Amino acid sequence: MAGEKLDFVIYMRRGCHLCEVMYERLLLLIEVTGWEAEVELVDIDQDPALRERYGELVPVLELNGEELCHFRLDEERVKRAVEALRPG
Repeated sequence: MAGEKLDFVIYMRRGCHLCEVMYERLLLLIEVTGWEAEVELVDIDQDPALRERYGELVPVLELNGEELCHFRLDEERVKRAVEALRPG
């Protein structure tokens, strides 16, 4: 995706092992693919609306506002979502 930055968001909780694993694996995937991307970590416990929305579903990965996966990184789904954003 030349020139376009991907905006990933991980909705998570502090001290959540699955959240840490998803973040680490996403960073590795970004490095391996060479994507230009930013990853924002959002602690759902800091926002009552997010806490209500996600509850025990964390971590939740979003790309440009689209929920892609819960609990574990689904690399194939992430790759398909990135590919779908490419023009042409």
